[in-house]
Amino acid sequence: MNGVDFHQYWLHTLAAGITCELEDYSICAVAAKQNKFVLPEQNPNSVLSHLRYAYHFDATAYAAYLRKYAEQR
Repeated sequence: MNGVDFHQYWLHTLAAGITCELEDYSICAVAAKQNKFVLPEQNPNSVLSHLRYAYHFDATAYAAYLRKYAEQR
């Protein structure tokens, strides 16, 4: 993008009065809002090869599960 970070383009649109959320330009964020998911493609020429993801857990619930599991053993 000509050496310019994407957020700079986004800020420029905001200054021009075009209101939108930054996350609306993220395929991962848009998919998540629609409860959709796909693993990244292996083909580096595919736009889907740049997808990123992570698993998120409720740390308190996971800790309780691990405690119960350990105490039972």
